[in-house]
Amino acid sequence: MSTSTETKKMTETLFHKSINLTGDFITDFTLTFKSSIFDKYTRNDGKVYIKHGVDRNFKNDVFTVEAMIYEYKGCWCGNQKTFAQFDNFADAVACARNVQLPEDTLSEDGYLSLMRN
Repeated sequence: MSTSTETKKMTETLFHKSINLTGDFITDFTLTFKSSIFDKYTRNDGKVYIKHGVDRNFKNDVFTVEAMIYEYKGCWCGNQKTFAQFDNFADAVACARNVQLPEDTLSEDGYLSLMRN
C-alpha cells in the first residue's frame, strides 16, 4: 500500500506534470532543456539558470539556481556555482533575477562558440 501512496505523491509534482512554468507571465526566462531527470530554465542573458527536478527523498519539486562560471587558465574551465535551492518556482525566479555576475562572464552559448573556434 505505501508504494501506491508514494507513486501518487510523485505524480502530483509540477515536474511530473511536464508544465512549462514560465507561461505567459515570466518573460525573462525560457525553458531551454527538458529531460526525465530535470528541466532547465535559462535567464535571457544566458548566464543564470534554474534547474527543476524532484527531491529523491521527499518526492517534492526542487528548484536550484545555478550558473556556470567560465575562466581561461591556459584552457577554458567551467565551474558550476549553486546560489540557492527552493521548493517553489516563484522564489527561485526572484533569486535568479537578483544574481549579479561580473559583466565579462560568458554565457553558456558564448563559451560553446569559443570552443568551436
